[in-house]
Amino acid sequence: MSVDYLIAELEDIVGKMRTVKTDDYVLASDTNLFMRYCEVAVQLLQALYQAYKDRTGKSIPKVEEMIGLATSRVAYTKTVAYGEKVYDSDHNVVVDVLKPIDIALIELEKALGLRS
Repeated sequence: MSVDYLIAELEDIVGKMRTVKTDDYVLASDTNLFMRYCEVAVQLLQALYQAYKDRTGKSIPKVEEMIGLATSRVAYTKTVAYGEKVYDSDHNVVVDVLKPIDIALIELEKALGLRS
């Protein structure tokens, strides 16, 4: 999938998210949107890194390590059905996926001279 398509997919997912406050019901769709976001974010990182390699002919071991980490962690995400319990670990996996993505993007910015 193209970078533009994946960005549009993330924008669509974020557009469907809602703010949940204390005493609000958390819907299955609230959790499932976060899990879908993680899956697409990993795909986008992979596509961005592939574009970098195609254009520069270079690889960045740290980025490859973080892609591997994010990819392995996204396997722990799960969708939930109405009435199913959502545990702290279900929410923590979102951070566990997004952190290596953040690190990889920072490394890509450095390689492109956009960050020191």
